[in-house]
Amino acid sequence: METEYAIRFTPDESSSRPGNAIIFRAISHAISQIVKTQDGERFNTHYQFFTQNGGAFYYEFYPIAFQGGLVEGATPECRTPIQLLLYQKAQEELLQRAVPKAESILNDFGFSGELGLLKNCKDFEGHVYGAQENYEVRIAQGWRLGLYRLGLLCLLPLSLTISLLWWLLLLVILVAFALLLIPIFVLGVFTFVYRWIKEQTKPKDERQSFREILADVFFPEEDDQDEDLEEDEGYDEYEDKYDSASPQEESSSVHSMSAPTPYAQELRRAANDDGAVASTNEPRPLSDEEEHAEALRRVKRLEAKYKAILEWDDERESRHVQAEAILADPNDSLEQSMLMKWLHYAGIAMAIPTSLFLSLLLWLCGFWELRQGAMAFLISRPLLSGAGTLEEDGRFVLSEKAASIKHLLWISLASHRRGFFDFGNLSKAADLTVFEFRTFFRLFRPKQRLQLGLSDSNMLQTAEYLKLGLTDLVMDMAEAGFLKDAPQPKRPLQALQQLVGDPSLQTKVPCRDGLDRSMVELQRYYCEKAKAFLEQSASVPMEVNELVALWSEVLDSIETEPTRWVGRLDWVTKRYVLETAGEGAEASVLKTLDLRYHELKDGYAMRWEEEGLAPVLFSPEEIEHAVFHPPPDTPAFARGRLVQAYQYEELPVSISWQAVRVGGKLRGKVIALEDFRNLERSLPSPSEED
Repeated sequence: METEYAIRFTPDESSSRPGNAIIFRAISHAISQIVKTQDGERFNTHYQFFTQNGGAFYYEFYPIAFQGGLVEGATPECRTPIQLLLYQKAQEELLQRAVPKAESILNDFGFSGELGLLKNCKDFEGHVYGAQENYEVRIAQGWRLGLYRLGLLCLLPLSLTISLLWWLLLLVILVAFALLLIPIFVLGVFTFVYRWIKEQTKPKDERQSFREILADVFFPEEDDQDEDLEEDEGYDEYEDKYDSASPQEESSSVHSMSAPTPYAQELRRAANDDGAVASTNEPRPLSDEEEHAEALRRVKRLEAKYKAILEWDDERESRHVQAEAILADPNDSLEQSMLMKWLHYAGIAMAIPTSLFLSLLLWLCGFWELRQGAMAFLISRPLLSGAGTLEEDGRFVLSEKAASIKHLLWISLASHRRGFFDFGNLSKAADLTVFEFRTFFRLFRPKQRLQLGLSDSNMLQTAEYLKLGLTDLVMDMAEAGFLKDAPQPKRPLQALQQLVGDPSLQTKVPCRDGLDRSMVELQRYYCEKAKAFLEQSASVPMEVNELVALWSEVLDSIETEPTRWVGRLDWVTKRYVLETAGEGAEASVLKTLDLRYHELKDGYAMRWEEEGLAPVLFSPEEIEHAVFHPPPDTPAFARGRLVQAYQYEELPVSISWQAVRVGGKLRGKVIALEDFRNLERSLPSPSEED
């Protein structure tokens, strides 16, 4: 399961708000203080890293809005719905522990304020994001499987051609960029030679040095730099301090700054007696006293500008170093680059042919049994899994993401147009831009990852357990051919909007068999089929029987006694909160209550659990164990053990969902995680490491 968490940062009156990329790096560093982590293969593009329980975190963003991204957490691979729910709660627990640490790091660097994360799917301005469920299911069988594989063979040359065109476009851009820089460089060299020849005509004691001419031509300083620095707050204070200091105190102040930071190194260079950095552009050489005075002047200006970093005590020193390492990232300029924006749009445009071809292929034969047998279940599933939200017109609807679902089958190219079944992961595998043929040929396997676009982020454990457990059961029933007579809504997308827009659950939608059914009636069909399916199964886990019994109990009482499910179903609970706490309030206040429900640290849903008003399915000890240990008998187990084993490895280590690479790309060792059972036997046990 992938869950996107919105970032909320409320700065203090005397502070400012950093970009979300900076906040994410603070959170990622805080997580690394709690559990062992290792960089992922997408670290350079999305700051991806894996944790010791096999899960991962990303910074999810669009290149055209780098600082407006989200925290995305991905649980490790799990075998059962209850196991998946446990690791989802472990992920939330880890984030809750990391938030105060990240807040402290940001505060030490000058960004004082309150940091929070929201587990929801829609912000105040209507932007949609949130959870995505992933299930490994059979993509096709029989003649449809053959047609699917034949289509992939036809897709291969198209994808290769587009990839070659993409690299050709990049080459053209690089050549154009080089042609633009060459005249500038030649002009700079000519200017440097001219200046050097001119200096030779001056008296020897008035000539500028080779280094000074080079710096003046290629790295000119702004004329108003000194004025800007002198206007910084605190400059006068430091000027008075140093004017009144003795020479011994001044020397001690300069040489005592030995912290290994770029700013301290710059101070030491500025105070160097050779005057290489502290020298001015005056043609005559400076005396020792003048050089020392110039160095002290630079020190005072730098101290005034960076005093929030340079003035630390022993207890805060490590946090300052951590904050500096996190925030000093040149990639933050990406959102300012027009080139990156055009490359983003060019990439989308060039992906359209591949996406359209793959969409047509999947529409013909992809996940056919599920689409036919489980469609009515998924459309009516917000009855159990909907998080509920207030629309702009004040209406309360059952699902946050339903309004953004515009297609039944879709490869995501825009955040505001999502598909019921999202094939974005398959589109990425078909992309040969980096010539990953191994990933492409994995598409030929009969089982693939199915991603559901309609999935709200649940805060209450009962609702999330019903969502995961019943969806897994219905998919098993569909693959077994047990849902061939399932009701088929005539217009699925229109039916979805009608059903989620009626909290009273009385709206009915027409089906192809001529009957109109409500949301409860559609769910009741699947519930009765599930009971029959379990009766004929040879062995059924007890938790599955209990899950179906709970499902039946919800359907029997949700229409007549909805308040009975306050604290267990999210949309019912949120509606109760809005009607009680927000009675008579303005729309903006109600929307604030809506969002506050989803806060991880102290939101309304969390408070219900803390006060015992919402049942919990796991003990604190179980969640604690899941934070530090991967689920057994899964690829995540091997990945989690390798994260711990290679944490302090000097060689470069890159981890992905499929493999772990140790060393460079040409001569490095690749450890595939597919045969995880054999890997488990070769890895050290937790007791051995401890």
